[in-house]
Amino acid sequence: MPAASPQQSVRKSRPAKSLCLVLLSLSLLHTGSAGAASGEETRSHKKSREKPPMVTANLGGAAAVPAPDSLVRLPAALAFELQDQYGISRSCHFPANKIRVVTFADHKGTAHIEGWVRPLYKRYRERIEIHGVAMLSAVPVLARGLVSGIIKARVAHPVLLDWEGQVTQYYNRERDDFRLVVIDGAGHIHLSLAGAADKNGLQALFARLDALLAAAPPPHDRDENHAGTSHSGR
Repeated sequence: MPAASPQQSVRKSRPAKSLCLVLLSLSLLHTGSAGAASGEETRSHKKSREKPPMVTANLGGAAAVPAPDSLVRLPAALAFELQDQYGISRSCHFPANKIRVVTFADHKGTAHIEGWVRPLYKRYRERIEIHGVAMLSAVPVLARGLVSGIIKARVAHPVLLDWEGQVTQYYNRERDDFRLVVIDGAGHIHLSLAGAADKNGLQALFARLDALLAAAPPPHDRDENHAGTSHSGR
């Protein structure tokens, strides 16, 4: 059998190269958050040994909970606009007519979403807005279409795709795999929680939302330009 020409060898290698890119992209999607945080491992370990300040104000009957660093550093929310997996641009601007709960999750953190969002939706329904942001800055540009397609096939409700990581960096500077932030209509951050939902976390979250809703004026007609709820608890 005659040997393959150099041109034939190049053509045959391209599918294999494409497959390698796909597999690499999926691997990075699984491990991106860990890799992004590796440069700060020493500092994070040092901070974890320090006793965090306690927040007791305005939590009603809920127990005091540690205040994440981001809550101390971020008195004001950041307005942003991101596309969802369907290519629709969705904005989150202030002032807003409703209190917003925004979740941030990487691939690992998606396991925590339901534990927070289902109780939220069951308790508040349309009284608040819930938005989900996917932390995707570790995904290579060439793989974004693939990853967006995977999310579209698996998730029906809109998910805001943060490819560049700028929104995530502002709200989740600790690089947790999951973070939840409560923002009032004026754009003030009132609560920032990380990790899996538990009884104390949900109690503190409900107490804060109940207090904000009791103090909020009746909502006006909704602005057609903002994102609307992008998580569903159903």
